[in-house]
Amino acid sequence: MNDLHHNPSKKSGRMIAGFILTALGLVLLLHQLDWFFFPSWLFSWPMILIIVGLVQRAKNRSKNSSWLILIVTGFLFLLGEIFPEQHIVNYGWPVIFIILGLWIILYQNKNNGAANTFSKEAYVNPDFLNPEPATSEPQSTTHTKAESSEDYLSSFSIFSAAKKNVLSKTFKGGEVVNIFGGTDLDFSHADLGGQVVVDVVQLFGGTKLIVPPHWQVVADVAQIFGGVNDKRIPHPDVAASRKVLILKGISIFGGVDIKSF
Repeated sequence: MNDLHHNPSKKSGRMIAGFILTALGLVLLLHQLDWFFFPSWLFSWPMILIIVGLVQRAKNRSKNSSWLILIVTGFLFLLGEIFPEQHIVNYGWPVIFIILGLWIILYQNKNNGAANTFSKEAYVNPDFLNPEPATSEPQSTTHTKAESSEDYLSSFSIFSAAKKNVLSKTFKGGEVVNIFGGTDLDFSHADLGGQVVVDVVQLFGGTKLIVPPHWQVVADVAQIFGGVNDKRIPHPDVAASRKVLILKGISIFGGVDIKSF
């Protein structure tokens, strides 16, 4: 059964990402040696966004559209480098905001359209070597209840800051959107039954998470001028934990900090 964790498509994605980086290195080397002529725009900063988008797509063949945003953003500014007389750059940021807005709207509608989005598309963690047997213990019927809004997280911050304490004992995921804003999430008193996904979309914003020390946190966030910092002290029960919080999405000029107390 453990063979299911080694997805051939993931291995193929790594090969494609390696090929892209190798080709980039060869082009840079030939440019330094002056053996071939390469246009100046080929070495401009928009190309970095395009390459990062291609690598992100190759490494992670999920339904996450963050790689497409990177490529479109880089392409818009690249057109400004190729055709400077057209002043295309002046339209770049407005178009980027429009694309981000539409992406957020469509992504939210997709998640709302399926009641069990987070359970239908289960994430397979390659380091998750101790999955829970399907029949290890019977499901409790003592506290049977319908899903409530408290089981899902929804935070939207524009030029503002938000602080949320998640108290649900059956947390099922949610979404965080920060545009020139920030969100602090405290999961210290929350619980989850398995793997859940929290979608994070950030533009000049940041997210801080406080999670129980025995939770696994998997970061699958496309980052541009940002990062994901797990500041927790290693806990002996993390490797065997069946509680996995998965972060997906995109962070542009933003960061995600993970802590435990």
